Amino acid sequence: MPNTILITGANRGIGLELARQYARGQWKVLACCRRPQQARDLEALQREHPAVSIHRLDVVDDGQIAALKDELGEQPVDLLFNNAGISGPEHQAFGPIDEAGWLDTLRTNVIAPYKLTVALVDNVAASRRRIVATMGSQLGSIGDNQSGGR
Repeated sequence: MPNTILITGANRGIGLELARQYARGQWKVLACCRRPQQARDLEALQREHPAVSIHRLDVVDDGQIAALKDELGEQPVDLLFNNAGISGPEHQAFGPIDEAGWLDTLRTNVIAPYKLTVALVDNVAASRRRIVATMGSQLGSIGDNQSGGR
């Protein structure tokens, strides 16, 4: 039985490349994105690797998290990879802030991975590997904030 990975934000960038690499490694890939009907690269990957399935998931939408959980049922997930994220408001220097933008960023990058993990904890616990990973970025680094002025 192949290992199973669930990847959020799998329609582009790092998420798409993770989906490619795990599919090539013979894993079952549950590729999640907000707009599957626009995920052309994922569709191409699915044609090449039938073990790739595409799932609609906006990580900040509780209803979509619940729908994904229902869709998966008791299917084990060896690796839950929380990759979806946003970089936040354009202006991030000390001083006045875009409070709504920061709340959206926290909701997407911190709260959503937590809520998805809670929703799928039984799926992960039912697997052989039992791994939850959450992607961060250099944008979130306090120690190295040399790029982008954020």
